[in-house]
Amino acid sequence: MGTNLSYPSGERRRIAVFKKSYNKSMPNLNPEERDLANALLLLAEKYGKFNEDETGIWAGYESAEANEVAAIGVKCSNCVLYRGGSECAIIDAEVEPDGKCRFAVIPDGVVITATAGSKPAPPKDRIKGSDKNKKGSASTGKGVTFTAEITKALEKKVADHNAKAKNGRKVTLAKLKAVYRRGAGAFSTSHRPDQNRNSWAMARVNAFLKLVRSGKPNNPKYVQDNDLLPKLHPRHSEASTLSPLLASMVAALDDDSCPPATQDIAINLENREKAIKTAGYGPLNPKEPNSGFWIEKAQRWNVPVAEAKKSVCGNCVMFIRTPKMLDCIEGGISAGDSGQQNAWDAIDTAELGYCEAFDFKCAASRTCSAWVVGGPITEEK
Repeated sequence: MGTNLSYPSGERRRIAVFKKSYNKSMPNLNPEERDLANALLLLAEKYGKFNEDETGIWAGYESAEANEVAAIGVKCSNCVLYRGGSECAIIDAEVEPDGKCRFAVIPDGVVITATAGSKPAPPKDRIKGSDKNKKGSASTGKGVTFTAEITKALEKKVADHNAKAKNGRKVTLAKLKAVYRRGAGAFSTSHRPDQNRNSWAMARVNAFLKLVRSGKPNNPKYVQDNDLLPKLHPRHSEASTLSPLLASMVAALDDDSCPPATQDIAINLENREKAIKTAGYGPLNPKEPNSGFWIEKAQRWNVPVAEAKKSVCGNCVMFIRTPKMLDCIEGGISAGDSGQQNAWDAIDTAELGYCEAFDFKCAASRTCSAWVVGGPITEEK
């Protein structure tokens, strides 16, 4: 991330001093992390600390209670931007040492991966099988029996996660039981000396929830529980085998599911291509004159060219931009790791919405022959 920000000349020296003072307090960061930290500091210095007023930069702060990855070190107190107490160098609101935001800049080696520091389990921990649960029960989690304390803890995690989960990213108690059982079994093979079976298994549950929620695991090598992910999750072990039709059927099982095209780039591209071929979706670059394109549309609709240019996706009745739909689009872009610096930046720049007619993400400045006046749709039905 570059730090080429445009400042009035009078501010440059003050910013340089500000940046230098923080660099001295930063641990040994790699160049990319240092550039990111400096850029965030400069932005906060120029525009003010990030807040939740729905304008400008959103930091996505989560309280200590909501932070499911604090145990492995992803928390404010390990971030180089944390000033101590309840103060952060870039966030306006009070923070907690065990809270976190999406901009956490944490030095390498601080965050503990699931296997970091693991050693072969001593003989006393090499337990095979279970007195309560049948062999193979960890494959689905159904029928797994735990103590009331563990079950209650997992039930709370299910409730907390699902209350905030994006559509198509919810979990069940059975799935978390399966993950926990696998983690408890893995403890018998290897674990960090400072962990017990319960904490090791629960850490795996937390890693799984993070993967479900964000689409990316903390440890890229963590793939052991991909078969337990929601069917339409991009990292589900069978995701690549789902046809667009089957994906739609799976999504239909849950009225709250996001349209498959918002979550799967392959489905989106396939449906967009259909819109191009059957309804003349375009133009390719809305910033160009595109005279031929608009003349064709004007003739099709029997209106002047100037009028045709006003008939775009952004005011079509089939163009959906409700908060729920925008969350779906954001979740799909973020999980797909499309290379966008920020999913919301991509949405705002192109004014992306969802085309209900052709089932794909479309840009407000384009149009197609199926255009119908009455949009955009911005409120839930």
